[in-house]
Amino acid sequence: MRSSVTLVARRMAGVTAAAVGIDQAGRTLCDWEIDKHASGSSQRALMAINADVPHRAWREGPALEQLAALLAVEDEWQVSGSVGGEAGLCAAVRAGTGHSLYCEASLIPNAGDGIFASGAIPSGRVLSVYAGMHRCPWDSVIHRTSRLLLPLLWEDGYMLNQADYSSIDGAKYTAAYQRKMNGYVVPSACTQLVNHPPSGSPANAAFLCINIPPSSAFDRIPVQAVWRKFASQPQVATLLVSIASIKDGEEVLVDYGFAENGSEFPEWYAPCVGPSKSKCMNSWSGPSLRDYMENEGFR
Repeated sequence: MRSSVTLVARRMAGVTAAAVGIDQAGRTLCDWEIDKHASGSSQRALMAINADVPHRAWREGPALEQLAALLAVEDEWQVSGSVGGEAGLCAAVRAGTGHSLYCEASLIPNAGDGIFASGAIPSGRVLSVYAGMHRCPWDSVIHRTSRLLLPLLWEDGYMLNQADYSSIDGAKYTAAYQRKMNGYVVPSACTQLVNHPPSGSPANAAFLCINIPPSSAFDRIPVQAVWRKFASQPQVATLLVSIASIKDGEEVLVDYGFAENGSEFPEWYAPCVGPSKSKCMNSWSGPSLRDYMENEGFR
């Protein structure tokens, strides 16, 4: 009896060791760089407003500076007492950065919530972060595989596949969830609420996938790592950047960039017009076609 128990224990230890080894190997092999071409529209918009600043060490410099300023204004508003609720936060961000975002029903029929400009927004401005749960590339592979094999165990969420093959699930940062938990929608945490333009209309914003450096300025970034043991904060995040001038009160729209590889699109989807077209790689870069099609609550 004792020998059989020992044999089972050894087998379990062997299986566990093998699983840990495969997991660590997967994390090492799936440590990919960001595909810069996937954020071409937002990169060009950011570079255009900084063309006369030759000392920029990287293209992401302006984006990181604007993101840090946005998070700092929101933090100051919270520390000072969160005066005015959601409207007060929007006004504080607008006063501190020159513009802000607010959430209300989209002007697009049957599109649910949308986000709108508070104040005129020039091109090349960081507007918000795609908030949610961050999965590294290896965890994203496991998640997508498990969803295909066991779809009933997973809820469809606001899934975004980032340009380093990691992913963000924004299901816990819907407008309803934020208002229930915090009492307000945070301007820096509403990119997952942005809608795709209706047919014949161009996008006025684009995604920017970016490395977030370890700094106290980004401690409040609204992205959580799945495994806090391996990462206190995610290394990669997706920002929303204006690629055209946006009028006060105008709805912010982004090209979802579904991969044109013969897949069936939802009825409401039409490819974007204009130069904002995203680069897609079999629906990995840009929002996941499968996730959005199955998530009726998104639209």
